[in-house]
Amino acid sequence: MDSKLLQTLRYRLQNRVRRLKSATWQGYHWQLVQFWGFLNSSEIFSSIMRLLEQEKTAIMEDVQGLIDGSLPRDECVNFKNEKDHAAACIFVLRACVAAEVGHVMNQKEILIGKRYAMDGRSDNFAEIFTEMFVMPLYEYLDEQLDSRNLLLYLLVRYKHVSEWFRRESLLKRYKDAGTRRGEKVLASDLYEFLYSQGLDFHIEPKSATGEIDLISEQVGDERLLVDAKVFSGSPSNIKAGFHQIYTYTATYNQPFGCLAIFNVGDNQLCFASQHDDPQFGIFSVSGQTLFMITIDISDKPSASKRGPLKQVVLTEQDLIQSLEEEIPED
Repeated sequence: MDSKLLQTLRYRLQNRVRRLKSATWQGYHWQLVQFWGFLNSSEIFSSIMRLLEQEKTAIMEDVQGLIDGSLPRDECVNFKNEKDHAAACIFVLRACVAAEVGHVMNQKEILIGKRYAMDGRSDNFAEIFTEMFVMPLYEYLDEQLDSRNLLLYLLVRYKHVSEWFRRESLLKRYKDAGTRRGEKVLASDLYEFLYSQGLDFHIEPKSATGEIDLISEQVGDERLLVDAKVFSGSPSNIKAGFHQIYTYTATYNQPFGCLAIFNVGDNQLCFASQHDDPQFGIFSVSGQTLFMITIDISDKPSASKRGPLKQVVLTEQDLIQSLEEEIPED
């Protein structure tokens, strides 16, 4: 999977950092405000930062002292790992951007840079701040811009778009096509969305007609390993899909794959895995990581009109066991 979107995001991020690094210390604050605004205007970068902020680090009390100036003058905050450092950068940048600007020498980022400076040169404080609290976050964001994280972000976006705005039309298309063909229709809709968002993958021309396997018909060394299944109440089709996506990852020697599950029935599908994630069921098998996301397009009545939902829970043991069994699809 080759993505021009990844290249564009990296270029834009690098360009903003380059602009910030070239700013004079007198005008540094306003360039920092623009940089922070850029990060938060991008749904991909802001999503990565939201997840990073959830990390609870033991040094956050010291970071707060650095921000509000209560940390003793002869002390600095040191970070044991890159993830802690990047998480701290978010809190520091937000505080600096939100701070009122009086005299340029009293800008919060200048004062923080001064704390880490080896000399008293004021023109050096902004540069030091950049190295300490901009570059670690930049490097973390850049490293997170890989195919996996981008794909997972777009799958969550597709889930929201489908459930909020396209539920009725997708369900109608599925029912009009019939059970077997309907699953292909929904899979094609997912692929069309991913392509429209900038993911480049190449399909053999014959895929435009006929019922083909959208993964196996891709050409090139890397496949977009996303498959789709329909859940109408029985877990057998989901187990078959898990078996299939695992086989794809092994066949094409890819470290991860995704299964998008369209829920068209009355039951709620849940996954129990060792990974606690609000959007995905995440399962690791023999070096491959498989992500499961449920897209609810059913026409269940509103919460006020229906009774308690029946949950169908699939555990890691259930799914891994399915790899050793011949699972009939629904």
